[in-house]
Amino acid sequence: MTTALITGAAGQDGVLLARELVSLGYRVVGGVRPGTGQAALLANVAPGVEPLDLDITDEESVDRALGDVLPDEVYHLAGVSSVGASWREPVRTMQVNAVGTAVVLERARRSSSGPAGDNGPRVVLACSGEVFDSDAGVASEETPFRPTSPYAVSKAACWQLGRTYRDAYGMHVSTAILFSHESPLRDPAFVTRTITKGVAELAIGRRQRLTLGNLDVVRDWGWAPDYVHALRLMAAQPDPGDYVVATGEAHGLSDLLRVAFDHAGLGDWRAYVDVDDSRLRPADPPVLIGDASRAREDLGWAPTRTFDEMVSSMVDHDLALIRDPSATWFV
Repeated sequence: MTTALITGAAGQDGVLLARELVSLGYRVVGGVRPGTGQAALLANVAPGVEPLDLDITDEESVDRALGDVLPDEVYHLAGVSSVGASWREPVRTMQVNAVGTAVVLERARRSSSGPAGDNGPRVVLACSGEVFDSDAGVASEETPFRPTSPYAVSKAACWQLGRTYRDAYGMHVSTAILFSHESPLRDPAFVTRTITKGVAELAIGRRQRLTLGNLDVVRDWGWAPDYVHALRLMAAQPDPGDYVVATGEAHGLSDLLRVAFDHAGLGDWRAYVDVDDSRLRPADPPVLIGDASRAREDLGWAPTRTFDEMVSSMVDHDLALIRDPSATWFV
């Protein structure tokens, strides 16, 4: 039986990946933040996963986890995942995302019995398309980074650390440059889920207005279960690599609003939406689009849901949650 350790297992990607790996017969250990109640949450939404208290910034905590679990594969997903939060807490973002990645890689290296890490766990690092900026056009693995937020800087460091450990020690470390990916598990603090949850509440009369920040952003949004599937494919490759995971399609926030409001039968979204300038970020790339040609060719990966299907699924789930707050219909 293959054993996988997932850091950040209680987040959107962690839960979806854990569910896929359990369905394939893996033993899955899910790292959760100590004292947060995430272990109970994980047991509810991802049955079959063994929760484990794990502080990724603490070398001893990570060392104990690797020593106790002896994973064949490590999926490092834990971190500050909000660009907006990174502006409010830039130091913590760097500590968790950059230092935390260094801790995971170093302890994974030391857990290896081979001279160059060849017998250690295969590691997949979750990086981000936010490392690029709008001047990049459609960004591939060869596109230079130009991060424009503390979050993006931390994810650029994550990517570089992965490359460094792979090249210096021969470790099987793959980096996943994930563009925006959504599901009903997305935290409501993110704009996509803010919209779909707000639309559901508008549809049943629980609210009258929806307030947002920058409506001009254009992003490459994909279906999160597809993206975590790509992570597993990376770990299964004979050789490690760097992979952009994206749809290659650009959609404005106005497109997301249109699909969500139409699906809920509300009509023109502009009749319901207000803009609050206080929600604007100090810097925000207006357009981010990815080229996943390498993932398609090397991994055999491809998206399975369209943008409209993704948004509609999220609206449907948020409507279901209003009717039954215990619903776990999301996959």
